Amino acid sequence: MDNQITSKGMMIDILSQRNFARQLIGKGKDYDEILKLLLEKDYYYDEDLPYPSVKEIIETLKISYSVFKRKISLLYDDLSEVFSNNIDYTIENVEYIFSLEFLGNWAYVKLRNLPSPPRVGDEITIPYFKEKVQAQSFYVRSIHHEFTDDLQIVNIELVVGHYNLYWNMLRDEKYVKL
Repeated sequence: MDNQITSKGMMIDILSQRNFARQLIGKGKDYDEILKLLLEKDYYYDEDLPYPSVKEIIETLKISYSVFKRKISLLYDDLSEVFSNNIDYTIENVEYIFSLEFLGNWAYVKLRNLPSPPRVGDEITIPYFKEKVQAQSFYVRSIHHEFTDDLQIVNIELVVGHYNLYWNMLRDEKYVKL
């Protein structure tokens, strides 16, 4: 499989990390004008804003595609060189989203602070939506971490029952063999 890095792909990656990319403005690099244009609006997280096309950026800045490609590549490389460019990739905000499910009944709990985050297999009692979900005792089936520009979202899937280590090891083993 050919793994080519495209200008559009690099641009979208840059748009996804606005707070981190902003740290490169004013460092005397050749790409400042492109970076400022990309950071004007929140194209990545605002669903109502379409991504700017490469053609639109080239026309706005009155540069050729080859100049754009060189500058966006340099910007992308600088973002990936965390240590040499002193980029602070700190995410201070965490949001925990619990998904509770039993017999097709779903409920969600969103928390900003959790003193002791659960791990896979932990058993949890959440009485908040017992009537809706028809259960209050769950175990953690899976945990998925998602990083946005300035927020870590931890999705925790809870299911009714008790965690069975042996059954889960068998399931994971079969999954690996696929």
